[in-house]
Amino acid sequence: MAALALSCGYRPLRSGLAGAPKIRVVSAETQVAGAAQVPVAEELATGARAELARFGALGDEAEDRLRLEIVRLDEQSEGVAVVDGRPRARGVRLRLVARGAIAGPRGEWETPDVETTELVAAVTDPLAWDAARGAAARTVARRAGALVAREVLGIP
Repeated sequence: MAALALSCGYRPLRSGLAGAPKIRVVSAETQVAGAAQVPVAEELATGARAELARFGALGDEAEDRLRLEIVRLDEQSEGVAVVDGRPRARGVRLRLVARGAIAGPRGEWETPDVETTELVAAVTDPLAWDAARGAAARTVARRAGALVAREVLGIP
């Protein structure tokens, strides 16, 4: 009975690229409005390249090409504090949703959407706040890029 169960022919619909693939990250795009998101898209590509390199799958001249896309970048306040008699967010949770698309000799397919979050504590100085928020956005983008690369490789 066990032999029959093991050889039933079941295969997952998509389980990554088989063998020892070499993948080239060709682009990272964003559907999020605003030119300020360009560094975030670059970080998405950096995260994917780093994860592919970690598993020996990054190749500059590879036939399999990975195109990355930032689908969504949301901000949600986390808690409220009263500062000088006015309500103010105590922090912000950034949520980034991204996906990847593979094209090459093995065919074309897209990864499922991946999601990462980061919490940023609010500060009163506007420049420090902008810097902290930007750093958090780049961090979630790098993490999302790594998650997309793992999806491409079929690594949970």
